[in-house]
Amino acid sequence: MAGSADIAVYYCPVSAGASHQLLYQAAAAYLGKDISHIQLAREPGGKPYFPGSSLHFSISHSGKWWLCAFARERLGLDIQQHQPCNKEQLSSRFFHPLEDAFLRHNAYEEFYRLWAAKESWLKYTGQGITGGMDNFSVVDCQGNFPVISGQDARLQPVEWPEDDYSVCLCARRIDNIILRQFI
Repeated sequence: MAGSADIAVYYCPVSAGASHQLLYQAAAAYLGKDISHIQLAREPGGKPYFPGSSLHFSISHSGKWWLCAFARERLGLDIQQHQPCNKEQLSSRFFHPLEDAFLRHNAYEEFYRLWAAKESWLKYTGQGITGGMDNFSVVDCQGNFPVISGQDARLQPVEWPEDDYSVCLCARRIDNIILRQFI
């Protein structure tokens, strides 16, 4: 297992199997032991967890990739594949006004990085997207991105080997990110 503020991100092609199977395989690789006997449970907001375990994780998949981040504290992870869409319309409809202004100012080049940051925060809090994506901002009044103002959490974009994906982690502390492909 990694150090206290280290976050391990296990990843593999989506076609490798079902998400729950992959979770158990990645958790076993991370912990160095089989945990298939532990049943998953869900928090009221829908965030999955292993009851009675101090293992924290967050799952995301997009395009051809499945990812799962593991740490000793609560965290959120999101990956977004860059696909053609009406960024202007989506931004004005679903994002906070500060984010919409930031994206307009930057010709929507940060659209998928911003989307991944927002979803990683929602996964970190356990709210999921049902709480709304426009009631908080990952851009502050000065136009800084990515930030979560007034919160005890940090957003950290993750360098991904493919340019057409954006990945972001959210956790209280992030000292080191370890990427590990498996399967």
